[in-house]
Amino acid sequence: MDMLLIRKFLYKQCSDEELQQVYIWLNDPENAEEATAILKNSWQQVSDRKPDAAVDLEKLRNQIQNRLHLHKADSADHDLDVKIASEENGDFKNTLPAGLRRRRSFNWLRVAAIIIILEVVAFIVYKYLGTSQEEAVYYTEKTTNDGQKYTLYLNDGSKVILNANSTLRYGVDFGASSRDLILEGEAFFEVAEDETRPFRVETNGIITRALGTSFNIKAEKGESRLRVSLVTGSVEVKGGNQGNKTFVLVPGEEIMFDKQTEKFSKSSFNMKERVSWKDGVIYFHEKNLFEALEILEEWYGVDIQVLNPEKAANNYGNINGEFKNENLTNVLNVMSFAKGFKYSVTGKKVVIEL
Repeated sequence: MDMLLIRKFLYKQCSDEELQQVYIWLNDPENAEEATAILKNSWQQVSDRKPDAAVDLEKLRNQIQNRLHLHKADSADHDLDVKIASEENGDFKNTLPAGLRRRRSFNWLRVAAIIIILEVVAFIVYKYLGTSQEEAVYYTEKTTNDGQKYTLYLNDGSKVILNANSTLRYGVDFGASSRDLILEGEAFFEVAEDETRPFRVETNGIITRALGTSFNIKAEKGESRLRVSLVTGSVEVKGGNQGNKTFVLVPGEEIMFDKQTEKFSKSSFNMKERVSWKDGVIYFHEKNLFEALEILEEWYGVDIQVLNPEKAANNYGNINGEFKNENLTNVLNVMSFAKGFKYSVTGKKVVIEL
């Protein structure tokens, strides 16, 4: 049995189809040993870390007994003796009559017993391992910090470039039956074509759906606006208070969602300005000084302090230009020469004097 499917069952994450697979598997007497092994392995993980877990087991044992008695009333022709051995060695024993092991007809009592015990183990693992089941078991997470970018290749052949201060989460079984991701921050996606498994990215409740295309999503922390910008192919965007309405983009179009007003707006965009970051290019287009410095802070992971900031509004105008794979000093040299300011760099701190 696929352990990922068992884990999804333990933590109640199965679809209807997956749930049916688990129930059929549990109903087969030949799988009794494998089910018991899974229980023993799960219990061992807990007992190794939390030897005094027996305190709660007494209550859980009583709950199992009570629930089994309820099922016995409907299954008088079969009997199953489920025993939990001593708490010291944490051993689960499942004793089945020889005739019952050979029987392939539905035995709801045995199925119910194993399900109950699996659920109990899930509770114990969650309680005593002290980790989030969803985070620890089901998802892979990639996170970038200030000044960091990360390129990853997914199992389906898709490519993702993650910008600074961003997080991407996706299931450990990504590509097996679905292609769903959760993004916080900014990323550029090059999606492998697969008409049978749509590629879906969820960002702050907004779903971007694609089959084979490339697009950029930006939803930085603290910002009220989310942007989906399409470079090639086609995507569908929906969510917010207009969850039933789907917006379709063509290359060169982007859609912006304002979280405060809960409204969408569609427009064209400057391709270089929106996605040049993925190629290591800082692109300034009609940026004021403070907008440009904010980009540099995130790009290089530094803190920039501006002395006499009141001068900027009147004396510095807008900044245009691009820098590819340049270090911070080179960028500041060009900007300071063009705009006439002084600067100093000490470690991760930059001071600009206007």
